Amino acid sequence: MNAETEIPRKRNADATRAAIIEAAEFVFTDRGFDQAGTREIAERAGVNVALINRYFGSKEGLFNESVIPALSVSQAQLSETSDLAEVLTNMLMNKPDVVRFDPIIAMLRSASSETVGPLLQKTLDQQIIQPITGHLDGVDGRERASIALAIFYGYDVLVRMMRLKPYTDPNRQALEARLRAVLTAALA
Repeated sequence: MNAETEIPRKRNADATRAAIIEAAEFVFTDRGFDQAGTREIAERAGVNVALINRYFGSKEGLFNESVIPALSVSQAQLSETSDLAEVLTNMLMNKPDVVRFDPIIAMLRSASSETVGPLLQKTLDQQIIQPITGHLDGVDGRERASIALAIFYGYDVLVRMMRLKPYTDPNRQALEARLRAVLTAALA
């Protein structure tokens, strides 16, 4: 086939959206919201930059659809067991070592943004703290959930951002037991 008879390639909006989201996840993880550029995201996705506004309305809209959904604790996760400390410990201990998209790092690198900082605060409250609080007895459930979350994120930051590996395979079970005990105490 020559260029004159070549059939134009059909556009696939779903594939384009998915490519943009995947590229955005990578760039927001790498740079945070304020330092991420829509041109870089579009280039990584292999699309025209105008498609970001077309599909997402803005860079903020793209952040809202790419990072925010990953920052939640699902009811299914919380309902797996009555032991919330076990759920949180398993989430920490079973994260893959190498990820292209890490919503926690994307969140931390974006938290100081005047544009998405308030959205992140609202998301943490509504999608993580409130669901955990709903599984706790007592009037101070919100405070206990917040403390447990601080421990969770603190540990995750050491492992992910600081690249510290606090355990080796022989003492993995001991570390899991310690994490579970600390989280149990925070949630008690």
